[in-house]
Amino acid sequence: MSKKDLYLLDGSGYIFRAYYALPPLTRSDGLPTGAIFGFCQMLLNVLDKKPANIAVVFDSARENFRHEIYPQYKDNRGETPEDLIPQFPFFRRAAAALSLPLLEEKGFEADDVIATLATRAAAQDYNVKIYSSDKDMMQLIGGKISLIDPFKNRDVGADKVMEKFGVAPEKVADVQALMGDASDGFPGLPGIGPKTAANLINQFGNLENLLANVDKIENKRQQEIVRGHIKEAKIFHQLALLRRDAPLQLNPDQLPAPLDADPAQQLAALQFFEELEFHKLAQKWRNKFNLGGGDVAPATTAKTTASKNKKTEAVAASDGGGNNLPHGNNLTQPHLPAKQPSDFTPTMVDEKNLPAVLAAIEKFGRVGFVLLDNYLAMGLENGEAFLLPLAPPPNNATTTDNNDLFVGNKQANDHAGQPMPQEIKAMFGNDAINKFNHEAVSTSIALHRHGAGVDYVTDVSVLHFCLFAGAKNDDMSDIDQDYLEKFIKDLAKEAAKEKNADGIALQQQLCFMAYQLVRLGIFYEQKLAANKMTRVYQQIERPLLPRLAAMEEVGIAIDVEKFTALGKQTDEKIANLEKKIFDNLGQEFNLSSPKQLGEVLFNVKKIGGDKMAKTKTGQFSTSSEVLEALQDEHPVIADILYHRHLEKLNNTYIRSLPLLARRDKNGQARLHTHFSSTNAQTGRLSSLNPNLQNIPIRTADGVALRECFIASRGKLLLSLDYSQIELRVLALLSSAPALKKAFLRGDDIHASTAAEIFDLPIEKVTPEVRRRAKAVNFGIIYGISAFGLSRQLQIPQAEAKDIIKRYFEKLPGIKEFMDHVIATTEKNHFVETLFGRRIYLPAITSKGPAKAYAIRQAMNAPLQGTAADIIKRAMIKIDRYLADNKLQPHCQMILQIHDELLFEVDEDKATQIEPVLREMMSEVSLLGFDKRHWPSYGPTNDKIDWRGQEQDFLLFPVAGGVGKNWRLAH
Repeated sequence: MSKKDLYLLDGSGYIFRAYYALPPLTRSDGLPTGAIFGFCQMLLNVLDKKPANIAVVFDSARENFRHEIYPQYKDNRGETPEDLIPQFPFFRRAAAALSLPLLEEKGFEADDVIATLATRAAAQDYNVKIYSSDKDMMQLIGGKISLIDPFKNRDVGADKVMEKFGVAPEKVADVQALMGDASDGFPGLPGIGPKTAANLINQFGNLENLLANVDKIENKRQQEIVRGHIKEAKIFHQLALLRRDAPLQLNPDQLPAPLDADPAQQLAALQFFEELEFHKLAQKWRNKFNLGGGDVAPATTAKTTASKNKKTEAVAASDGGGNNLPHGNNLTQPHLPAKQPSDFTPTMVDEKNLPAVLAAIEKFGRVGFVLLDNYLAMGLENGEAFLLPLAPPPNNATTTDNNDLFVGNKQANDHAGQPMPQEIKAMFGNDAINKFNHEAVSTSIALHRHGAGVDYVTDVSVLHFCLFAGAKNDDMSDIDQDYLEKFIKDLAKEAAKEKNADGIALQQQLCFMAYQLVRLGIFYEQKLAANKMTRVYQQIERPLLPRLAAMEEVGIAIDVEKFTALGKQTDEKIANLEKKIFDNLGQEFNLSSPKQLGEVLFNVKKIGGDKMAKTKTGQFSTSSEVLEALQDEHPVIADILYHRHLEKLNNTYIRSLPLLARRDKNGQARLHTHFSSTNAQTGRLSSLNPNLQNIPIRTADGVALRECFIASRGKLLLSLDYSQIELRVLALLSSAPALKKAFLRGDDIHASTAAEIFDLPIEKVTPEVRRRAKAVNFGIIYGISAFGLSRQLQIPQAEAKDIIKRYFEKLPGIKEFMDHVIATTEKNHFVETLFGRRIYLPAITSKGPAKAYAIRQAMNAPLQGTAADIIKRAMIKIDRYLADNKLQPHCQMILQIHDELLFEVDEDKATQIEPVLREMMSEVSLLGFDKRHWPSYGPTNDKIDWRGQEQDFLLFPVAGGVGKNWRLAH
């Protein structure tokens, strides 16, 4: 029995099929959108089929391994249609908005990635459905693999292959090698057409046998043709044959379909459709997820049709408090883009002109730069641009793919270049020169690999984030919109695509990017200063960037053998659980199929009665929320939920993480997660590729997983964790007396809250009552409703409503604070943290679910944002302490997970260092920040008096621990 299905969508093929199949469409501002609309429609059509696993596959670049075999490959293809070019950035965005996994592999075409995954999945008993109209895909048909034409929405069977090529699917590439493929630009053998090619292959069985028995070809003319072109036939066969061995570091079960998207994901797709003005798709999406009747305000909207010559005429807008909004100042904008990529003829840096290049950079004191594909492009604000081809960085254990645990050696980039000159390294180490880049963390790591030490790089993306976190398009001037859409999301990707296509185009694109960076960086620095918002960047974000780069580069050690053993244990648990579930339900079925599960639970077993909810497609809903509400109805429900938990843990972490590890110079496997400051609008750090922030810590299985994260030999892991920091920030900002007193006394805050709202002596608070109070405490932070609390606690909604009412009555100050935050957010469209960070929430002026979601965000953002700022400040302070005391070789910060910092520390220094770092993390300095921000949330907060300290300091309790693995440390 096949355990599940896998749908593979040919994203690159979809683009052109959509473009040529649909009439032209344009957005109100003139952006062509016809291909994007068709692309979205095809994705939605497939999603309606409810696949269990799915991926959208794209070509990674124009050139691939086939160009090395045959340089003329696809050389006959014409220019890309002019009105398709501006649509390219939106196709990947469309798939991402629908929460679909995106795949591509450098050096391979999308067809090869699909062929590799399809073959791998079929061998693992998946039913694979390939959605593509590419005839090359026909060679994959058979067994567990089927092909569907996405526009006609019908299967392409072996009969269709026989009709087109005259052979079975597995022989398609053999026929193409003989007859050629005009669309791919290889001619085949002269005088051999489709019918002759098919006859020859059918007669001899395959191409290899044909070429080995040329003398047996009966037709003498055909015999001479084949004999004279054996070499070409072998080359053309390599071009036609889809590769099944692309080096993909994933398994099919790592590609789950977004069957139960959360509200944020649902809104993301809706916002994308609204932005592109796809009103019918937007309405269909609203209906699908009950998002309301057309009154959901998108986070981004189409640009206004204002004339381009008015781009720089920004109108000052007031936030109601006397301060200009970031988009409403009278600064002179830099009129970007003053130049286009084609305007640049970069100066190639060599030994002779290097002094002049450095003199020009020093003259301005600031330079934009891009490091891509071993090119270093540098741009000045006056339009001068310089390009330095670099040799690949030296192989070392932390930087080369050759040390990946589960992949073979890969060819290094060997284009002509030189090691980075010492003078350039010195320039990067010179703090007097302001260096602007768009991804400072990754770029700093890359510079380090080239031997350049750099303390500070001004990250233009982070500058932009500090100005516009959460803002929608019409909150920004056109110049900011150009940056947001065209630079961050598009230009870097377009440059990456160009790198193998046209050397001159790539060089011009890189120089254009470097020029854009320095001009935008200067402009955004001016805007931050004009709006008195520089402190968040200068005192939090900028000094944090080197720390994030160091953490990513060091990584965290893992025990690969423990991961393997845990995987086997988890597989066994899953298998036993499946057997138990099937025994309880009296039949076997595809447990991962919501349709089959719903039929068995609700139609066959009648669990929950006869009125179970159905989805829009008419099948029973088996979402986690539905099943959690039915746990008391039948014991099998708990087993199903636990099965899902184990499957997710296994697929997301246990099986996947070791594949992403690299060996360090000592042979230790380490994971290198990327930390981003701009991924969450509250400023909270995000862990990406891989995400280590969502590893569960409250289940035995999650605890076992943490045991796989270890300290290196001779080291220990040290964990420091803020205790209930967001609740403490709530007490601070709201000045709620009962909450503050409980914290100051050191009470169990949840038991104390329970005593307050249920009128009980604290010693009479039972675990169940405490659990309810805890749910309210944390729920209030996220704006929980009575409906949400009732579902969480499994109590009537009226009872939940009464608990929330008593909570606000017994803890005065909190409701007033929340109301004040909502009112000021509706007025200003943003909230602020204690440190002055702005988070824009424009949807708060809308109606329906979008407004309700924005209100919940408004309640939480100042709390989560302040907590994020606090731990970032602690990271900076600790990093400086370790550097000043020359302790960094002995103690390295390696992870930041929500409110926890994790260090790898020498065994003999752990007891000495732990109390010092704990105290440093506990004491949070407010020096240097504008005190006017502090009492801005209401009349009760006239003065901050946390623990009786002066106003310049706050103290937060910190828990700590050490151990050989993460579980023992935490």
